[in-house]
Amino acid sequence: MDMIKCKICREPIPEGRLKALPNTVHCSGCSREEAVGCVDIVYHKTGNTIQVMPKEQADAVNKAAKRSGFGTLTSMKGGSGGGEKKGRYEHQVPFIRRSTQEDFELVGQKMMTWIEAGDRKRAEVTIGRAKESRLIGPAHVRQLQTILEQMMPSPVEMTEPERVDLISEETFWSFNNWHNCKIRR
Repeated sequence: MDMIKCKICREPIPEGRLKALPNTVHCSGCSREEAVGCVDIVYHKTGNTIQVMPKEQADAVNKAAKRSGFGTLTSMKGGSGGGEKKGRYEHQVPFIRRSTQEDFELVGQKMMTWIEAGDRKRAEVTIGRAKESRLIGPAHVRQLQTILEQMMPSPVEMTEPERVDLISEETFWSFNNWHNCKIRR
């Protein structure tokens, strides 16, 4: 595999990183991606999994797990039964992804493609889907909607103002047709 150099520091990107991320252009030191870590989640003595989370949180949980009296087999007792029964997902920490500037720019480029094509509806759908999938956050959604509104204003419906009659129809007719009356002649 050819050695590719980092765009920022110009150092060679390690082969292992290129295998894991074939399209990367940055070394791990220059990467703008949020560092992640993992925590072992114990469901049963024969089957475990991991939970991916931000690196700082994972390090704190793993450090706490190394304490004496805290770990995988402390609740196990002799025999076939375990210790205290706990819910399956009790230790699982929800993973919340933060949107990045790259995510914002990606959705913005897709939106601009539809604006250039003159399709406001598809641009709105692009923003809506990114919002629903949580690819971008509320602040980015507002920014994109502002850009869309400035570049392609919403169509304004023109309505006829409602006519309000302040005088009776007879008076209105008489006033408009006064030159036809007998008094004038």
